[in-house]
Amino acid sequence: HVDSNSAVIAGGAFCVSTKHTLELLLADGSTVNGNRAGERGGALYAIGEEVPSFYNHFIDITITNASSMSHNVAKDNGGAIALNMHLESLNVVNGSSMSHNVAGQSGGAVSLEPHPCAMYFLDNGPRDRICDTAKSILISGFGRVWNNTAGVNGGAFYVWSGIIEMEVSANGLLAGNTAQNAGGAVHA
Repeated sequence: HVDSNSAVIAGGAFCVSTKHTLELLLADGSTVNGNRAGERGGALYAIGEEVPSFYNHFIDITITNASSMSHNVAKDNGGAIALNMHLESLNVVNGSSMSHNVAGQSGGAVSLEPHPCAMYFLDNGPRDRICDTAKSILISGFGRVWNNTAGVNGGAFYVWSGIIEMEVSANGLLAGNTAQNAGGAVHA
């Protein structure tokens, strides 16, 4: 369990700056709950380094087998997770959940914020690998993303450059998320 940690600025539990691919796996009843950040990423903040090698800056996140990421809080963006890098995949599956996360600004559960490489490569790079897009979000197999809150945009998900593919299937649930401005569940 990774619970009840805090940081003054970013990543209440984890803050990662990397030149490489990241993988976050929560499995078999794991919890990342009740973490707080003074600015972004209540539980996790990750940023890719060095603009020219942006193709290596992506993260895969899987929450599976009755695991949870809940009750995390960020004063600004990303109640649970804030990323300044490409989200290759986010899978909330097999009875797992992201719930009751709160962001004062955008992305109650997850926020993908603009990264400097997005500004540089927006017109030149392949669309499925721009730094701050989400390539795939899957909520399935009784996975639940529910009751997350954002003070501005994207009650559950805020994605600056858009989502390539999003699927809610096999009794997955995306419900009860709230944003004060736009995108009660998703702002992309």
